Order: sequence, then C-alpha cells, then structure tokens
Amino acid sequence: MTLSLLGGRHARIVSRLRGELFVNLCRTFAARGIAALGTILLGVVLGRFYGAQGVGVFALAQSVIFGAGIIACYGLNGSLMRYISQDNASPYILRYLRWALVRAGWLSLLLGGGIGLLHRQIAEAFGSPELSSLLISIAVATPAFTLSFVLAGFLKGVNMPARASLQENGSISLLAALCILATVFVTDSRSLPQAGWAFCLSAWLVCLQGTLQMVLWLRRHPAVQRTDGGIPRRCLIEASSSPPRRASSSSTCRCFSSRWWRC
Repeated sequence: MTLSLLGGRHARIVSRLRGELFVNLCRTFAARGIAALGTILLGVVLGRFYGAQGVGVFALAQSVIFGAGIIACYGLNGSLMRYISQDNASPYILRYLRWALVRAGWLSLLLGGGIGLLHRQIAEAFGSPELSSLLISIAVATPAFTLSFVLAGFLKGVNMPARASLQENGSISLLAALCILATVFVTDSRSLPQAGWAFCLSAWLVCLQGTLQMVLWLRRHPAVQRTDGGIPRRCLIEASSSPPRRASSSSTCRCFSSRWWRC
C-alpha cells in the first residue's frame, strides 16, 4: 500500500516536471526564433532600402558595438548566471546585480564616449567614410547594448531563459527593422544615419524591457532585498582560487567579487 502511494506520488512529480520542462523549452524556442527572425528581417530591410553598400556599412557599425559590448561586459553576464543560479533565494542577489551593472555601465559609458569622440578615425580605419555618421548613434547605444547582456545573464540565473533570449541582439534587430520600416513609410526618408538611430532606440527599448523584468522579479522575491549596502571591500580584496562546491551565500559573495576584482 505504501509502495503504491509512493509510486503514484513519484509519477505525478515526474509528469509535472516534464510538463514544466516542455513549456520552458517551447518558450525558449519561440524566443530564439523571434531573435533569429529579427536578424534576418533587419538584413532584408537594409538591403531593400540602402542596397548592398548600406548593408556592409551597417555590418561594420554592428561589429563595433559588438566588440565594445563584449569588452564592457567582460563576462559579468556569465558570472551572474552562474552564481545567482546556485541559490535564487540568496540575500546577496541584489548585491551581485548592482555590482555587475555599475561596473559594466561605467565601462560601457567610457567605450561609448570613445567611439563618439573617435568616430572619424574609426571610419578611416575601416576605410568607410559613411561609417562616421553612423557611429554617433552606435556610441549612444553602447551602454544599453552592454547592460542588456548583463540583464540576460541575470534572467538566465533566475530561471527565465526565454525572457533572457529577448535581451540579445536578435530582439534589437527586430525592433530596429520595424522602426526603419515605420520611418520610411511615414517620412519617405532613407538615410543610413536614420537607420542607426533606429537601432539605438531599439537597444534602449530592449534594455528597458529587461530592467522591467528584473524589477518585477525582485518584487516577487522581497527576501533578496533585505541586505543593506554593497559588497564589502574586504570581499573585493580576498583571493580565492575557486568557489567551493557547496558554497553558502556569504562565501559565494566572496568568490564572485574577488574573482572579478583580480580581473
């Protein structure tokens, strides 16, 4: 009798887990599909309105913001995903998030400012004079682009992979394509810098969407907001060779902060 009850309970748990796994897989697949569709649609829109040369210039601009975003992010999205996923109820989650966003934000502002100030020199280095005017909007979009990737790491760490997928470049490309289409149909203007500003606007909209998801999650989990202050300075200067296999909240905090202080 007892074995049959345990067997029935085990079967219900397995079926529930399979159902949740299937739903999460479907959501993530749909989000990835939207991102892929956005990349393709942006290429089609750019090709139709600006020709092959416009597509090439825009690809150069995207390569600049991709490089700046990777440097400014310097792996903080992966660290957030790793350490937050260890314990979604940890009181240090808000500290991790604030620590990562502040550092990535400041570095992205510096890189964005550098791109804006050196836009002519960068265009000359690529051998494309038309790239110069496009880099102004790319510089403005760099902080939003970087923070979107950091927020994607946070959302993956709190078991929201589908919404994290919407923080990546595909969603920005999709919104940029829609903005370009709307602008062309309304104003009949087809300047390449205008497409750059559409990409910039899309990057900030995606960043705001990720910020909204972050705020909503934090409101649903008030326990993670019960710690005061940032990561202690003594944690930043501690050296740890590797995080323990079964780390507590405080030891995970030290591992996270000391690792990136050394970098």
